[in-house]
Amino acid sequence: LPKIVSSAHAPLLRAAHQIVELNEAATIHESLCENLIGTEKGKEQIKDIVKRWKNRLPLISDPLSHWSDIVTWHHHQYQSIVTQYEQIGTDQSNVGMHASATDFIYYARIARIHGQLTSALESLQQINQIPSVSVFDCYIRTIEQIKCYLTMNNHDDRHLRVIQETSLRFFKAPEQAEILALKAKLQSKVKNPAQDPSLTFCQAVQVHDSVQAWGHWAEWLVTENLEKAVATKKECAAHAASALTALLQASRQQCSGGFMPNVIYCLTWDDTEVVLDVLDQIADSVPAIQWLPWVSQLINSLCKTTKNIEIAQRREDRLRTILYKVAKKYPLAVYLPIRTKYLSLKMENKLKNRNVDSATGCCCSRLMYLLRDDFPPLLASTEAMIETIKGIRETWYEALLRQMRRLLKCCLHIQFRNTNSVTAAKEPDYLDFIRSLRHSV
Repeated sequence: LPKIVSSAHAPLLRAAHQIVELNEAATIHESLCENLIGTEKGKEQIKDIVKRWKNRLPLISDPLSHWSDIVTWHHHQYQSIVTQYEQIGTDQSNVGMHASATDFIYYARIARIHGQLTSALESLQQINQIPSVSVFDCYIRTIEQIKCYLTMNNHDDRHLRVIQETSLRFFKAPEQAEILALKAKLQSKVKNPAQDPSLTFCQAVQVHDSVQAWGHWAEWLVTENLEKAVATKKECAAHAASALTALLQASRQQCSGGFMPNVIYCLTWDDTEVVLDVLDQIADSVPAIQWLPWVSQLINSLCKTTKNIEIAQRREDRLRTILYKVAKKYPLAVYLPIRTKYLSLKMENKLKNRNVDSATGCCCSRLMYLLRDDFPPLLASTEAMIETIKGIRETWYEALLRQMRRLLKCCLHIQFRNTNSVTAAKEPDYLDFIRSLRHSV
């Protein structure tokens, strides 16, 4: 390959890929001959090539026209493996069946991402040609099929009937829950008055209390209910509480951090009783690491002003409990942002001639004192370090270097403004800056 590979070399690389595929297919057929088909060497060669093909899958940026031929070619080779092993009566034929189903499913996923829904559904339909498919492959195929239906612009009852006719009794409980949740989203797209998506979502989380089921329900509540309520400005708090319930349930595991941005969005209505009730019931079950990236947003919400004193006190207690839970595992991650917020409020109130302790700064100071009591050595050393850093001053040559960088940036801006003729720049644009730099030196 050349040192710089560009799109001009892509056809050559694809041709080389096809040659590699031909050589590997030749090796498979050599291993299927009468002399090697029943030996360990032949089995290992076939397993090695099948493993390579399963790892050599298309990327999102690859053209589907190239990979469509490759996937079809793989399927023909897998059929040869299945046919030959079935003739001698061994269980090695399952290797070809599973690999063929995996290829079709992954190609359908990439085609769906590309927007080629017809090609994706045709690839999934070709799995029906495989004599025996594992339960897991059937589960992944059903998931991809529903996602293709959800991506379509036109939804009708035919798609929903296909999913309803799928038997779920062979799947595990988490798999059944995810299929039911996606089925509920499809019901909301079809908009059949006789079918309520909320009941199907409820059935999904009852089958298994899984992150996927709660996540799909939460996404549906945010996009279909909350955003419409915000647009119409009707019952926003009630829809936010419903969405927050599903989001917090989906965030109970450490691997499900993708729901937290919508959780913070729902906290916009944390000055209402329904949202605070949800926080009191479920917020304690969310791991501290889920709240960690959103400490600054929680502090801003803590310092909000509310006319209702009872609601304000309730919200402050709840948010302080969440922040303290995070601080017990990550003390500095909470202490430093809340210290910064307290000092900024103090400066702001000083400019407005107000007392910081009588306003929102009280919330910050209480949590700061609580953390100082729980982690005295750590926070004392942190304060000493901050004071040391504040006392550091730049030397004369560091100041000179900073001014020279400013001069270079100024000259570059002048050159950019006078691209056609650099000599057309006015002298005061840079001479005044140079004179001030000479005086400072």
